[in-house]
Amino acid sequence: MSLARRVALAVAAGLGLLGIVLRVSDLGTYGLWNDEAWVALCTRVQGFQQFWLSLSVTPVLWAVTLKVWSLVGSSEGWLRGVPFVASVLGLWAAYRIGRDVVGHPAGGLLPLGVLAVDVHSLALGKVLKQYSAEALCALLAFEAAGRFARSGERRALVLLVVVLALGIGFANAQLFVGPPLLGALLVVTLARGDRRRAAWVAVAGVGVGAWYLGCYRFLIAPRVLPSVQSYFAGKYAPPGDLSAALAAVWAALERDLAITWGTPLLPRAALILAAVALLAGAGPVEAIALAGIVAEVTLLSSWQRFPIGEPRVLLFLLTLLTVYAAAAVGPAVVWAWRRPLLRPVVAVALAVAALAFVRRHEWTGLASARQVEDMGPLVRRVEDERRPGEPVLLYHRSGYVYAYYRHRTPVLFPNPAASVGYIPIFDDPDVTIIDGPHAAAVADAAFAKNTRVWFLGSRLLANDWALIAPALKRPGWEVEELPRQNALSLRLWRSTSQVETGADGR
Repeated sequence: MSLARRVALAVAAGLGLLGIVLRVSDLGTYGLWNDEAWVALCTRVQGFQQFWLSLSVTPVLWAVTLKVWSLVGSSEGWLRGVPFVASVLGLWAAYRIGRDVVGHPAGGLLPLGVLAVDVHSLALGKVLKQYSAEALCALLAFEAAGRFARSGERRALVLLVVVLALGIGFANAQLFVGPPLLGALLVVTLARGDRRRAAWVAVAGVGVGAWYLGCYRFLIAPRVLPSVQSYFAGKYAPPGDLSAALAAVWAALERDLAITWGTPLLPRAALILAAVALLAGAGPVEAIALAGIVAEVTLLSSWQRFPIGEPRVLLFLLTLLTVYAAAAVGPAVVWAWRRPLLRPVVAVALAVAALAFVRRHEWTGLASARQVEDMGPLVRRVEDERRPGEPVLLYHRSGYVYAYYRHRTPVLFPNPAASVGYIPIFDDPDVTIIDGPHAAAVADAAFAKNTRVWFLGSRLLANDWALIAPALKRPGWEVEELPRQNALSLRLWRSTSQVETGADGR
């Protein structure tokens, strides 16, 4: 092995370690927040029907993996180990793609390095949802497709089919990835006059297409309720005008990419380089497929079916664009450096790009968890300290978190009006839901039942809390307040003297 390869591998190991360290940070520091909690409920419910109901829009194999994973441990850090592993494997896939595109281990360094500090990948790699798996499956599919396009080996096509077929069990976004990739492979192989391999691709396309139709019809579509579409209202591309929709999609992609790259100019320039480099022969299949995915997203978003205002659902596409844009920088620099007249331009461009990346990148708090709703420890405390018959007033936006953390086995009930398709049932008569408009009446009923009352809430809306706080914090009552990040627990009680003499002192 040459010295250059050894150095490249050593640098890659260092960058990979950096990405791992950043992803480990805060992995188990906080309790599960709302969206994580309703995903994690699949690990606690009993019976197949309850498990099936708990899936909501969670991919089946992702939920099965979580269920098996939870048999070993149930701590937040352990459960989040599933998306963590997927995110780390994504770093490995990014390195391999860059290496394959350039043809040298050094080609994988920039894609690996950029993805290691990618804000979206870091944040979602700590979240107990399937988004990091969607990014990983997309990268693996593109790598396999690129390998087949360059080598023509049948096993590379078989690997692609396996990744696409299994990937949909972990990543709904594979529905966007498979058709453009196989379509691009068919176009390129036909353009090269390779009818034998084009026939292979056509057979693979028919098989994968039939599998996807079945998965969508029976596993995905029944769970995408109208309430989901309403939940993302305002985050779709403009309807009825494809040019306006494409402009909106591109603006969303540039905005989200700029968070990692530091400025919209860097990903814009890198993507242009990637398009030129890939179409020039390094990977036309990947370039065509990426364009196809953007077209799919644009069309579906204009139909109000795919939200572009949510980086989490766009993570698979953002990751693909980031990796291929970074991979294209190396060959472009090498090509320009071989021309003496362009060397000053290359040096200045690299310096400006590096300065913009370093200065404008969101380094502060890079490794910190972004979505925190730390009510889990508060629920455990109330469950341990609460006496029989003591009322618990549960804030109406905290039901999924409470259902996951309380001692009783969660019981779910179908509810199409909820964005996840179900609501947890609280069969404890002393647990009451409280919100702002009904706070006074709910609090009166609770205080009439017992001399000690508990309140649990997270993601508290300011206008709700303005009504709930005075209903709970009453004159003559003692209050123990335990706040955590984006969560609050209150223990309210009357002293013994007040109970004996009455709250008014008579």
